[in-house]
Amino acid sequence: MARVYATAEDYANWLDITTPPEGITRQLARASQLVDWLLVTAVYLTDPAGYPNDPDVRAAVRDATCATVAWWEDTGDDSGAAARFTSAGIGSVNLTRATTAAAGTPGAAQAARLSPEAMQILTAAGLLGDGPVEQEVARWR
Repeated sequence: MARVYATAEDYANWLDITTPPEGITRQLARASQLVDWLLVTAVYLTDPAGYPNDPDVRAAVRDATCATVAWWEDTGDDSGAAARFTSAGIGSVNLTRATTAAAGTPGAAQAARLSPEAMQILTAAGLLGDGPVEQEVARWR
């Protein structure tokens, strides 16, 4: 079963609201999958279920998950599909594709799903980039 790094209560606390929005559990599960994708090369100790052992790493992953869902709420785009179009319509269907070289690629859609704040949180925790690898290699010697 896929890991889910944040609860509805975590999300409500993140936004400082009393009641989490409807459907938040599914959104947190989807955001957790995206965070897992971001952390594919990160080095950190985990428990048998794959959750981070270190409380600071666990908090960073939780916060990045919440920031991702908040980003999706702010942008109104949890799939990245909006990155492929500059305008859309409904009556008589009008769609205008984005004209930049990368805009129509699957990578652009994936990048549109990434929360800048989540990236900052994970980077500050040493989970993106080269930080943890260098530290772990020194410890393994």
